Amino acid sequence: MSSSTVTGAAQEKNVDDLFFSSSRRPLLIFKHNPKVGGSFTKKLVAEFKPMVMQDYDAFPLCYYDNDVDVDPPIEINFNNTLIIVQELLRVRKWHRQKGFVISTMREPCDQYLSLWSFGSTRRGYLHEKMEEMDYNWTVEAYGHDSPTFNSTEDIHRFQKLWLPDPKISGMIDKRYRQSYGDPDIIERGANGTSTRYGMPEAVDCWIFLDDNDATLYTCLQEYEIQGGVVDWDAPLLSNLVKSLQELNEIIELETYTNDSTNNKQLSHHSKCPTYFDTAAADIVQLGRESYIYDLFGYQGCCKGRISKNALIHSPVLVPKRHQESFDLEYSSRQFLIFILVAPVVVMVLVFVRFLKKKKSTTIPRYESVSTR
Repeated sequence: MSSSTVTGAAQEKNVDDLFFSSSRRPLLIFKHNPKVGGSFTKKLVAEFKPMVMQDYDAFPLCYYDNDVDVDPPIEINFNNTLIIVQELLRVRKWHRQKGFVISTMREPCDQYLSLWSFGSTRRGYLHEKMEEMDYNWTVEAYGHDSPTFNSTEDIHRFQKLWLPDPKISGMIDKRYRQSYGDPDIIERGANGTSTRYGMPEAVDCWIFLDDNDATLYTCLQEYEIQGGVVDWDAPLLSNLVKSLQELNEIIELETYTNDSTNNKQLSHHSKCPTYFDTAAADIVQLGRESYIYDLFGYQGCCKGRISKNALIHSPVLVPKRHQESFDLEYSSRQFLIFILVAPVVVMVLVFVRFLKKKKSTTIPRYESVSTR
């Protein structure tokens, strides 16, 4: 099935004049965030990219052109490989230089609510961490009235105890900076040019949970256009495309984040505005996460984006004079290790030889005496 059968297809871009290991980036890299719909994306893509690797395992195999010894040997086919950059791990420049990076985004108020309600089921890393830090607070601040935790008492717990607590407030900002870098990173070039890099430029294409199907579809289109391989007939993907075709437009799920019937991920809480009064909303949209609303076009707490399209960034350009520097980085590190280790090895060998020589000179030798 061709990806051009749905309206709103992305326009093809000329990437012949860009520098990467080649003019195309067949390696697909997915940066995962907690409670932002990443599990569905991984499951869908894994149907046509069965070689799923964690980033720390893939690093020496996928990001360097040099041969790297691995035991047992692993043969990597970039067309069939999906690299996962796990929660809280950083997307680096080499990811976009060597692969096409996609990631997911969620409106911050909605994401806080999802973290709280999921923790109220006594699950998740965050809830476990909070229990270790302050068990009594955790018992009191998380919801008690399952399955939707929307009682007056639970809403009070969310608004007054959990959200404004210093352990929680600003957490999404901290996680995003840790995952993508600061939103105002500026790299200065030798010729006086400056390049923004960080959030959101660290990712080639953003998938938005409030418009998940359409933006995921667009990001896979973009990935294919620049040289990636997408199997549009894979079961989950073909079903997604079919649902978009039936609507005859890029689907708009304006109530997706507010209606628990739209997605099983949201079945453990009620509509987002139920939990946010003015004070609670201001903690998020006027607090440390305020820049997320500006960068991604969210209209406010528990509200969707102004644009319903995927956010796409041009590839990271590498000056031609530096085009071998990245591939030489691994060799440089190996050489540095050799410089540091070699003298130690030589000294050990000399010392061992000295001990052997000393032993041979100090032990008396006895001539054999023959007897008749």
